[in-house]
Amino acid sequence: MLETINNHTMLSDNWYRVLKRLVQVILPAFSSLYFGLGNIWGFPAIEEVVGSLAVVATFIGVCLGLSSSQYNASDAAYDGKMVVNPSDKGGQLYSLEFDGDPYDIAQKNSVNFKVTPPEAPTVYDQDAEPPQ
Repeated sequence: MLETINNHTMLSDNWYRVLKRLVQVILPAFSSLYFGLGNIWGFPAIEEVVGSLAVVATFIGVCLGLSSSQYNASDAAYDGKMVVNPSDKGGQLYSLEFDGDPYDIAQKNSVNFKVTPPEAPTVYDQDAEPPQ
């Protein structure tokens, strides 16, 4: 259920998808069903059941939000880096560094790269000659 990636403990992908589906579809649908049929057929404790389902859905939703924030803050959200460096001829040079086997890219629906901006230019002593 939980896994550790880059020193961050987070939900596994399968558990995240199951819980997200539960919060977004199953609990609201069951709540609506119980509310509607309960009023028609006189089910007991309609407000208590629907209110309890709303509280459970909210709690799981908050947990998913925290997990999502932690995932996005970690490097686990990325498949590699896009490194930006100044080019010798002016402009910028972009290179992709894929974390893993490049042949795995063909098996993915999408690929996310974290952009690594160019380093700040080095300040040189004004009296010294700049490096070549």
